Amino acid sequence: MRVLPIYVFCIVSFVFVQDDLSLTFYQDQLLHANDNVIQKFPDVVAEDDYILHITWMEQENGHKNILYCKSFDGGTSFSDPVQVNHLDNHIVAYIQAGPKIRVRGEEILILFMDDRTGWTSPYLSSSVDGGETWQEEIILSDQPYLNAYPDMEVDIMGRIHISYYNYNVNYSLQDVRYTYTLPGGIEFMPSETLGIVSETAEPCDCCQPDMAISANGDVYLAYRNNIENIRDHYMVVRTYGDPYFSDPVQVSQHNDFIDFCPSSGPSITVTE
Repeated sequence: MRVLPIYVFCIVSFVFVQDDLSLTFYQDQLLHANDNVIQKFPDVVAEDDYILHITWMEQENGHKNILYCKSFDGGTSFSDPVQVNHLDNHIVAYIQAGPKIRVRGEEILILFMDDRTGWTSPYLSSSVDGGETWQEEIILSDQPYLNAYPDMEVDIMGRIHISYYNYNVNYSLQDVRYTYTLPGGIEFMPSETLGIVSETAEPCDCCQPDMAISANGDVYLAYRNNIENIRDHYMVVRTYGDPYFSDPVQVSQHNDFIDFCPSSGPSITVTE
């Protein structure tokens, strides 16, 4: 009998299935039992040896923070949650745009939004001791105003890739930015635009884009586009070694007319 783990999150609960044919689920496990808090927007990454790393936003009496815990046994038990962000009560999180967690070798990375400067911006915190302690978060944006809907991926060479939406002082979408580190590094290159904002089209400025990295280092970004309220899905690609992203490619052909802000964007996965 082959064991097939399936991780299903509602708030921060966890279940998995033992047999991929019988689909018999074990009892849910609540990661942080606390009746007085709101727990939202979890993200999880699983390593090959059944180690799970989980993060989420937790709100208590209006105070929002980013928490983390892990499991060494595929979800049978979990460590006590620890707070990731060093500065309390400046976390910004909403649907699709909660914290993101990735692993780079022995390093755990968590991306989240924070408004400590007066403008929301993406921040990154890292742990080099298995999540026991967290380095003080660093700001990732090099733009002066609101920056939101960040996404993060790590490639096989150990480079961290970040994308985010960059807004003007009047909160209109200026462009979509991209930055990355050198292999194993934590210092980010100056951000660059993806070239997907124009006079006739722009990504829906309230929908999370999704980024994926291929095994050879190609960067893919999928997003919901807005062309006079026609909001199909599009994608741009930056092949490894190319200094620029491609022109947008239309992915869906639904001719979706939506004259309001949609609540979700696309998801993308690259298979080899």
